[in-house]
Amino acid sequence: MLGITAVAVIVPFHCVEAMFGTSPRGVETSLGTFIEYYVCPVPLRRDEITGKPIVATRSEILFRIRDLIQKVILLSMIFSVTTPFEFNMFVSLPKDENDNNNASIIILHDVWNHLLNNYMNAASLSMGMDFTASGIALVSVLVTGKSTIHVMNSPMTMSTSPSDFWGHRWNMVQHGSLK
Repeated sequence: MLGITAVAVIVPFHCVEAMFGTSPRGVETSLGTFIEYYVCPVPLRRDEITGKPIVATRSEILFRIRDLIQKVILLSMIFSVTTPFEFNMFVSLPKDENDNNNASIIILHDVWNHLLNNYMNAASLSMGMDFTASGIALVSVLVTGKSTIHVMNSPMTMSTSPSDFWGHRWNMVQHGSLK
């Protein structure tokens, strides 16, 4: 479902590129590259000088397969741990209406629990999107034999700033389309 949504979001950007002639260099050199660019949901990596797609190596294909298996295992572990708690692993402390001495501690505890629950849910969403994009990219590599970009680059764990998160790590397909 997420893959269909991704294609539905990318297609209008590709249409605008085709209408206004802003496609990347090398895309319109032949009918084959034109179709390849506009059909592939994950952009192909291109040589900076010639603009031609880079052929995927055997080691890259094996890396993508191993990466996808790791993501399946990690997502399975996260969902196995969080599902019994209805995705709220960190529970609130019970409140005693008559005890005003510990009210600020309970509120602080609840705030941290709420933040941790939100982070775990955001990380799960990010990993789920990364898994879906990696699966689509792997299929694209196997079908076309060409190397694709990495859609996600560990946005939840490796970002050093909001601009690094949005500009270099989160959904590089959308970032490239908007650029």
